Amino acid sequence: MNKLAILCAIAALSLMVAEAMKSSGGAISLDDARRVRCTSDIRQMQIVLGMYHLDHDEYPRSTRERTWHEVLVGGGYLPDDLLTGNAWLDPWGNAYDYLDRAYPEKSWSSACQSPRVFSIGVNGIDEGGEGDDVLVR
Repeated sequence: MNKLAILCAIAALSLMVAEAMKSSGGAISLDDARRVRCTSDIRQMQIVLGMYHLDHDEYPRSTRERTWHEVLVGGGYLPDDLLTGNAWLDPWGNAYDYLDRAYPEKSWSSACQSPRVFSIGVNGIDEGGEGDDVLVR
């Protein structure tokens, strides 16, 4: 993985933790910590998907043989130890996905827009970016 991507992910996580602690008066709950980690993972995944897009002029797709997560690992964009089974899981055990795959009718209009990586959150129900879903806007 690109060192710049790792540094960006660490910086984003640091800022999110600082903001969460500031808004909660210095204490952070386990749920807040999971949401911060999830948001950091999503930002890192957006960077990785962008790197893949620069190299291939498209975003990775799942096939019968491999998930899009495994495509990223096979291409050297993600370390394989991030995957549990065949997917990168959020803090609640659900696989991350991105909007053009989950909501083809809402896919972005130009190739320059980055995909919207998201988690379906603690309840495990896809609520289209609402409810407890985690979607970095």
